[in-house]
Amino acid sequence: MARLLVVDDERLYVSQFASVLRKQLQQLLNEPVSLTVKHKVNSGMDAIETERPDILVADMLFPPLGQPDAPPEDHIVLGTELLELARTHGVPVRVALSRGHSRFPDMETQARGAGAQRFYHKTLIGTAGLSIGRIAADIAEQYSGLSPTGGPATTMPTAAPGGEEQGMLFVSHASKDAPVVNDLLDLLQLGLGLKDKQLFCSSAPGMKVPPGEAFVDYIGGQASRSSAAILILSEAYLRSAFCMAELGAIWILAKPQATLVLAPITHHDVGDILGRTHCLSLSDSGDLDDLRDFLSGRIETETQATRKWNTKRDAFLKSLKP
Repeated sequence: MARLLVVDDERLYVSQFASVLRKQLQQLLNEPVSLTVKHKVNSGMDAIETERPDILVADMLFPPLGQPDAPPEDHIVLGTELLELARTHGVPVRVALSRGHSRFPDMETQARGAGAQRFYHKTLIGTAGLSIGRIAADIAEQYSGLSPTGGPATTMPTAAPGGEEQGMLFVSHASKDAPVVNDLLDLLQLGLGLKDKQLFCSSAPGMKVPPGEAFVDYIGGQASRSSAAILILSEAYLRSAFCMAELGAIWILAKPQATLVLAPITHHDVGDILGRTHCLSLSDSGDLDDLRDFLSGRIETETQATRKWNTKRDAFLKSLKP
């Protein structure tokens, strides 16, 4: 049995990533793979010493020790400590991940210097250039010393078959933006014909996490079942570690997604996070029309007259004005 240890403080992101990676590795290695997930550097180091993993996948950026609630912009490079300890204990496969940070432009050099054999940018995972299957294939090759058989790795299915899990839209947003988001949901329901059961939005009445459910696990499950996602990037979103983890989980699941920016944020403000991803503006009528086309091609909607959409769209735009 191969032992996989993943250390990353982005809880929602890592829960999705680690689960899919483990399944891919089991297929490629043709043997069971145990999974341990840790969210703190110290607990990750303890796991390296006590569990002796075969494969370590470690993020590079963590909150400063003693400051678990530090915002993402204050995170520092601590993944090197995990990689160095893993190398000392003879962990065969050592992989580093990072979103990148303007304060640490040489992140990959630091990771490799600490013993990482592979380095991946989180913002690319889930894109055409870098799937989790590709990462799993690289790890399997490093672990076994042999090229994986059976051709390139395939992407694991992200939703189980069944009508109730098809045609759902996942809305990723910051809770502080709930009034705007709820107005947007009204537009999608009244102007596009989406039903409550086709939407998941954690701040909307009737769509919230049910009582007794584990918040992170439930949201991760809804993201997995969704057919598409819209990301509403705002100042509050970009400051929220949870929102950024949610964003990463959607990338990992490779969901079709539309990214919308809420003023004063513009596409120039999110370039470091999204790269060349095309963003739509919530305050632009043409961009809202593009959002309608995006959703109509991916989620079953009731036929609505264009005039009705235009009326609801204009009402939404009016609601954004101070």
